[in-house]
Parts: sequence; structure tokens; C-alpha cells
Amino acid sequence: MDLRTKGLWLFGLLIAGLVVIGPFLIIWALNTLFQTGLDYTFWNWLAVIVLSAWIQTRFGQTRG
Repeated sequence: MDLRTKGLWLFGLLIAGLVVIGPFLIIWALNTLFQTGLDYTFWNWLAVIVLSAWIQTRFGQTRG
């Protein structure tokens, strides 16, 4: 395996790690800022992903 292939694999693992860890970081931030008491469960993790996707599609579009 050459250096470029290793770099691509590491980059892919980094992106996959951020996809998995990112929603937990959002839950942590909400708990820290607003003391919401959200648990770190699969369903909350999934809800953050769905909410993030909705926000990106709703506010990521250009108007007109």
C-alpha cells in the first residue's frame, strides 16, 4: 500500500468517525449550553442526524 492509498483510507476513516461522533457532540453541546438533560442514546443520535439533514435541506437552498 503506497502513501497515497493510506492517506485516502485515513481521510475516509476520519469522515466516517465525524459522521458517527458528530451527533453526540451536538447533544453534548446542547446539554452543556441549555442543561437539556438529553441522554446519549441511539434514538437521540438518529434524531440529531434527521434534524441536521432537515436543516441543511431547508436552509441550504437558494431562493429564486
